[in-house]
This record gives sequence, C-alpha cells and structure tokens, in this order.
Amino acid sequence: MAKDQFFVMDAVVLEAIPGAKFEVELLKTPGKKVVCTLAGKMRVHSIKILPGDYVKVEVSIYNLEQGRISYRYRDNEVSSMLKEYSSSAQTADAASSDASAA
Repeated sequence: MAKDQFFVMDAVVLEAIPGAKFEVELLKTPGKKVVCTLAGKMRVHSIKILPGDYVKVEVSIYNLEQGRISYRYRDNEVSSMLKEYSSSAQTADAASSDASAA
C-alpha cells in the first residue's frame, strides 16, 4: 500500500482480539468500528495497547473495515485531543441549528 492511500483518524480501543488485532471506534464517526493491527515500529519498540487507549489509526481507502494503529496518545495528549473534538461537535451542532431555523 502506498503512503498516500489511507485516511488518518483518531480512535479509541474497544477490545483486544487474538492475533495482535484490536477493535477500535473512530471518534469522528461514532459507532463506526474498525479492526486494526499494530504498525511495525510499534511492535519493534514493544508499545502496549490496552482497551480504553486513544490511538491514531490509518484506514485503507480500499477496505474501510481494516486499519493500522500507528500511534498511541499519551495521557497528557488525550485531554487536548478530546477538547478539539468536543469544540468541533459544538460548532457543527450550532451550524445545523442555524440551518434548520432559516
């Protein structure tokens, strides 16, 4: 797969599946679940992933049900990332309410 043939999204790990796979839920599209494996660098450096961790996922453009976990957010990075998503959700809600009022 070429380097530009995937979407990069943030997600939360729901469960660990046997075979070094993880089921994650994308943050931008709640309810959308993707089965992911670990990227090679994460395996080499023995970075552990647990359910509840926030991760960066690369989803293939050819199969939107599979992906690769490329980064695990640290605890201090999670709060700023969640603030970004909550502020973008509030602006989207405000825009939709303005459109329905017009």
